[in-house]
Amino acid sequence: MAEDMKRVTIQTPSGEITFKEKTIPKKQEFKDTVAELTPDEQTALKGDSERASAFVAAFVASQERTGDILEDLDSAFTAWLTSGKRDTYTDKDVIRIVGAALGSHAVKNLGVRWARVTDEHGSVIALVADAPPTRSFPFTSIQYRIEDKKTDFIVALYRTLEHSMKDASK
Repeated sequence: MAEDMKRVTIQTPSGEITFKEKTIPKKQEFKDTVAELTPDEQTALKGDSERASAFVAAFVASQERTGDILEDLDSAFTAWLTSGKRDTYTDKDVIRIVGAALGSHAVKNLGVRWARVTDEHGSVIALVADAPPTRSFPFTSIQYRIEDKKTDFIVALYRTLEHSMKDASK
């Protein structure tokens, strides 16, 4: 683990979550630029997020759903990833749908916003906050989980962001 990373374990309503946390730099230490999204980008995110309920319905029986969008997305993602039906929803579809739904939930509840973040690695849509300075990359996180075939992470990603926002605002 890098020297600037520390292992953190938190108790959440969803159970214990352990993650690596990087020291939050001062805003001026971020080596990126943040641009607000265009109306078309905002509309696309909203549309992708609205597809989440159909994605859940395609992979999780109604009696198995919890009613919590993040838990249901975790179940649907696991079922999709392990199913032989990955042609119904492509990797790109799942990245967009799950990332947008996770991000929209965070925007609604955590005081972050969607923006385009550009650094030496490229330009991506991310969740950002100015106070505390925060960057979260749900689409990249989901892409990595697909590549690594990891499941049961969506609630944890949200709880980690929630903890970072609350902890840093103290």
